[in-house]
Amino acid sequence: MKILALSLFLFLTVAILSITAMAIPPTVTTVEGYSNFHTEAYLHGLANPNGGATTGWFRYSTVNPGACSDTFGIRAPETGGTSLGSGTSAVAFDQTIHGTSEVTTYYFCAIAQNSSGTGFGAVLSFTTPGLPTMVTLPPTNVTGYSATLNGTVNPNGSVTQVHFFFDGSLVPNTTGPMVSGTEPVLVSIPVPSGLGPGFTYSYAITGQNFEGTSTGQSVSFTTTNELPRVSGTVTYGNAIGAPSPRYVSNVSVVIQFSGYPGTTTGPPGPTAGQYSIPAFCFGFCFNTPSKTGGVNGITSFDAALVAKHVADVQPLTGNQLIVADVSGDGTISSFDAALIARYASSLGSLNSSTGTWRFEPGSYTYHVLAGNYTGQDFTALLMGEVSGNWTNTGARPR
Repeated sequence: MKILALSLFLFLTVAILSITAMAIPPTVTTVEGYSNFHTEAYLHGLANPNGGATTGWFRYSTVNPGACSDTFGIRAPETGGTSLGSGTSAVAFDQTIHGTSEVTTYYFCAIAQNSSGTGFGAVLSFTTPGLPTMVTLPPTNVTGYSATLNGTVNPNGSVTQVHFFFDGSLVPNTTGPMVSGTEPVLVSIPVPSGLGPGFTYSYAITGQNFEGTSTGQSVSFTTTNELPRVSGTVTYGNAIGAPSPRYVSNVSVVIQFSGYPGTTTGPPGPTAGQYSIPAFCFGFCFNTPSKTGGVNGITSFDAALVAKHVADVQPLTGNQLIVADVSGDGTISSFDAALIARYASSLGSLNSSTGTWRFEPGSYTYHVLAGNYTGQDFTALLMGEVSGNWTNTGARPR
């Protein structure tokens, strides 16, 4: 009997010692922390209690401790911690810390403890956000009428919207580009409106994020004396048969300014059909072509064609209907045929438009010359030249 009692005692002792030996400290994992505002941050961790009642907390510092311990930096919370139970699976816990500084790197780790000991997670880090760092750079692509504004922005961890203050206006005047990250990013935006040649302008880059607004230093630049150019081609609009197209040379194009005094006149182009004029204006610009001379091909045959049209024998079509109305009354009659016949007989135009040039469209209008305007083409019509046999005496571009 005594032997049996002793055996039972030994068995219970071994069992208790085995259970005690099985209890181990918690297993801890530090999870990435982050900060939306520089004054506070959020620390996260995981801990498996491993069967013992467990409490979790954090340590953090601006100095890298190398390895986690319960002695470095600041304890969060100062006392106690989060109860994680006594289960056998990982439990998440976190802690909000306050009083952090902007654009500062913090090192932290998760710690958990039960009756069997203390577990430590790895040391991780995060950097608090701050005001964006803005640096204004010199402009590029500067001409007499345009420029590209440049600058760099370091969002410092908080998504930043970027604009330029250009001569008192916001560029762009709507939503600016959004930049994120912790490294400087180049931002370039063209000036959206036309500039003046030889003028001095100033600008600065500015950015806004959750931390506030920062503006870079002001940079000034002067545009060149180069003017934007208006260019295009003038083509004969009643070319019947070959060659087609027929280019019209020696056309003068006038750029008239509204809101700015002066007129720029393009000399007759040496190359048939081509014109290119430097021009500049702040307000509306009117592009108007004109031509004298170069009249040929108006004969009694043209008068006969008009007469056939009136008699409904051979109706005119297209631009023939425009050039046949030399009386300018909006209709085509035998009177137009007579006026053309009179001109062909060298008796004069008798107050008709026979032998004069008409251009379609008559004018181009621009709000402001913000750059080179190409493709400003015109169609030239010689009034009275119905048959479409006018030829350009100048050279034609190949």
